Amino acid sequence: MDGRIEHILSLQKTIWGSLDWVYFDEKDEELCHVFKMVAGSITKIIEQYINPVGETFYSQLDRVILRAHDLEICLTYLLKIVEKAIRNLEEQMQPQFEPYKEGPRDILSCIDFRSSK
Repeated sequence: MDGRIEHILSLQKTIWGSLDWVYFDEKDEELCHVFKMVAGSITKIIEQYINPVGETFYSQLDRVILRAHDLEICLTYLLKIVEKAIRNLEEQMQPQFEPYKEGPRDILSCIDFRSSK
């Protein structure tokens, strides 16, 4: 970071980056929540938000984007690439699993936390 902080501040970007995501509530299909979490101190910054207009969303939680300085990576897009690669590998390996009753397994899990009063 030595010497870069002044450059980052001159761009009016957050020093430690941000995490953005879009969430659709099951109860109200017309309502879309756009979240942004910014780590560290906040000054006058110019931050972009996810614009859901005209976008196609594939799940209730989508467009998870990690931003730092001039870089950004869409974790949702990365997940789709990994899923496609794994599906491709499983299809190629399928003949090796035919003699067995069960083939390879995968899991996607979610843990919800609720704070107590």
